[in-house]
Amino acid sequence: MDPIEAFHEMAFTMLASNPDMLVINNEHHALHLGDVGLNAELVKSHDYDENRGMLSYAKYFFEKLRLSEPFSITIEREGSERQEKAVMLAIGNARKCGTGIPINLEGDPTNGKFELVLIKELNAKLLIQAGLSALNEVFQNGENLAVFLTNFAKVRFDVARTLQLDGEFIGEFPELQIKILPRAVKLTITARNPYLPV
Repeated sequence: MDPIEAFHEMAFTMLASNPDMLVINNEHHALHLGDVGLNAELVKSHDYDENRGMLSYAKYFFEKLRLSEPFSITIEREGSERQEKAVMLAIGNARKCGTGIPINLEGDPTNGKFELVLIKELNAKLLIQAGLSALNEVFQNGENLAVFLTNFAKVRFDVARTLQLDGEFIGEFPELQIKILPRAVKLTITARNPYLPV
């Protein structure tokens, strides 16, 4: 977000990394994170509001949280099919959201795989734990999550659901085909970068 910091990173580059890229329905690309469900609905509402900002974001967040209901998700991967219910399906190529909240502890943007993370419910206690997990991952509630690691998956929903990728509203889809493009991006960073995967 800071152009001076970005210039400093470019000027003092010491190493290169090649993160993977997510491809959805052979058309849409993402580097970091996408999701279907609660957060995607929030992104969609916020995108269409002329009064963007933290207050409008908070307004939509509490409205969507109050109305959120678990929905049916069918996941096909590695020759098996699984039926689940969740309020959100995250498609991750990283460990943390942009807010610093860990979405899963297994994410690695350079391992040739992505994570499907099912968030089964959300309530006040779970939201507080999520906020605290940004400070210390010990607070992450793994009991509320189901994580599937793969390089290809088909996901079907009960009805067409809203998809967002890297913070952008993409559209509504009844089915997603998700694959990974290994080492598709050339990224130059310094060894001091705090976001470098360990």
